[in-house]
Amino acid sequence: MEDSLHALKENNIALDNLSKSDGLTGIWNRRGFEVEGEKLIREARESGKHVLAIYVDMNNLKIINDRYGHEEGDFSIKLISAILSERMKDRGIAGRIGGDEFACLMITEEEDDGRKLIEDIYRDFHSFNRGSSKVYNITVSAGAVNLPAEQVTSLQEMLTQADEKLYEVKKYRKKDVVKREYRK
Repeated sequence: MEDSLHALKENNIALDNLSKSDGLTGIWNRRGFEVEGEKLIREARESGKHVLAIYVDMNNLKIINDRYGHEEGDFSIKLISAILSERMKDRGIAGRIGGDEFACLMITEEEDDGRKLIEDIYRDFHSFNRGSSKVYNITVSAGAVNLPAEQVTSLQEMLTQADEKLYEVKKYRKKDVVKREYRK
């Protein structure tokens, strides 16, 4: 009986984790990101620190899907997840919030506008694209907001503010995905 109870508890933990992770990428899905994000905000409040939220949107997913197939679109989404997850490793959390939308959240010591982290993320994609044999570029746009934890009214409000910053960036992006050497 005790073994069955232990197995049931382990199965419930596994099911809970599955319900919070994205099936394609393995990172947090929206639900998991919200649960873990709230924990992170509470931790930042207790330690009197800041919270940095970054909202990331893949550029040109529809074009990649239409021209090169959905497998390539899935590859792109997995790559974004891997890059964001690696950037957040031991620093914060990354999640896939929707189809081609992602978010990162981390505790910071002070007000950090996220510019350096976003530049690092952009550089990761540039490096991948330069070394990849893909005929298209995988790119993202990102916006960030940082607040003292005691000023965070909600995780959703932080994400909304970061998303607004993202759309300022999106106004200036290029819509062409084909690499220069593959243009006819």
